Amino acid sequence: MRVLSTERSGRWTPSWTEVVGRCVRQEPLLDTRTSLVGMSHQTWAVRPRTIFMGIGLCARGELSQAVPLDLLGMLLPAEVLRRELRCQELVVLVADTHALENGFDPEQVELRAQAVEAVLHKVRAVCRLPGMRILRASALHRSTGYQRMLLHVRRRAEEGLHEYLLQQYADVLYLHQQQGPVLKVGWSLPSSDPRRQRDEVMLDQKMAALTGATLAYVYCKPARTLTDASPRMPPYVVKRPEGRLCLDRPDDPEAKLEAAVRQAHPSTIAGFRRHLRRLVYTYAKVVGPLPRGTLEQRVAAIIDRVGIA
Repeated sequence: MRVLSTERSGRWTPSWTEVVGRCVRQEPLLDTRTSLVGMSHQTWAVRPRTIFMGIGLCARGELSQAVPLDLLGMLLPAEVLRRELRCQELVVLVADTHALENGFDPEQVELRAQAVEAVLHKVRAVCRLPGMRILRASALHRSTGYQRMLLHVRRRAEEGLHEYLLQQYADVLYLHQQQGPVLKVGWSLPSSDPRRQRDEVMLDQKMAALTGATLAYVYCKPARTLTDASPRMPPYVVKRPEGRLCLDRPDDPEAKLEAAVRQAHPSTIAGFRRHLRRLVYTYAKVVGPLPRGTLEQRVAAIIDRVGIA
């Protein structure tokens, strides 16, 4: 159900859901279909106060090896939504506790979390995002209120549901309770086989079924890689740095693309370049103009500005 627009001083004011719908259709880094589905059941009259996104440090049994440029593919659309909806904050949660629940070495998890935080602080400063708040899951989870919410989620969970998911659900619900309404920004990777679905759409649907919560969701497109075996990946996890552009180490977009042309399928290269063009477009819109030049040169300029190598 759509929240109705209102008429003020003789001028028609769009509802917040209509504002989100317009952003979803105009922002090339957002997935239109899954985002519109994620917004389809909203009836809140009050616009969200907070935009929320989580940054995972691992995927499918592997700890991330770097901080990808594609992290901007979630951050920048989330900031677009924050500005358009005039939300107070964009809360970015670094999921360190969740990685520990998957059995990874605590020292390695801490190093990954620190690297992500360093990039986020640089992005906030360079891109002038004062509304962005960086939050460690380990800090959030120490609060009594969060522990109560986690206990509530555990009581409603089906047997065998992983602690990683329980914590993730409690994260969103607790922030929704404390500073909501919350609009959650995730990422989408549709699959024709539901058993192979591994994006945040599936996780959000499970949370809704488990808790009965009616939250609002918007989804970004997945990251593109230069690896034929896995051309699409989560925006915040890097398994093979040679197939991604990264922000926490020296990187050369032109050299990396030249090397990939000799190894990867043309469709993989084309998808990667298409995603870079979307990123350049949104960066210029949110942050400011980039120097003239080739696509690779403009991407290199972004890495030079916000990278920490």
